[in-house]
Amino acid sequence: MHLVVEADSGQALSRGMQGLAIRIARRVNQLVSRSGKLWAERFFSRALTSPRSVRNALAYVLNNFRKHRASGGAQIDPYSSAPYFAGFRELRGRPPWDLPRSRRLPLTPEGVPPPAFDAEVPICEARTWLARVGWRKAGLVPLAEVPLVQ
Repeated sequence: MHLVVEADSGQALSRGMQGLAIRIARRVNQLVSRSGKLWAERFFSRALTSPRSVRNALAYVLNNFRKHRASGGAQIDPYSSAPYFAGFRELRGRPPWDLPRSRRLPLTPEGVPPPAFDAEVPICEARTWLARVGWRKAGLVPLAEVPLVQ
């Protein structure tokens, strides 16, 4: 699981990630009728301190699926927050699900329904300048960028 998160302090980040890990583990264990530890390791974090580092982290998280799938198919990962991301170069900063349906379809694989427009968006707006707009100084993220190992 790859996430880009903001936190007010190291302690806030640690507690937030711990709470998220527990919540996910409980739900997964419930769904598969099991109990016990779900995560093999503790989370890894790295402070992002420049526009380029934030842009590269976003590209890594949003396009990571490209390293694990056969060529062809979807241009965005519909199971990530990519459908809501307003920073793809080819879309001129518009999120994919805001596009007209005719332009949206080639981006996602067939059979995957678009998110319900009345559903809650699974991301929140960034609070810091760097995560909100500063990263754009390093360039928008191309749809086809294959992230390097970080």
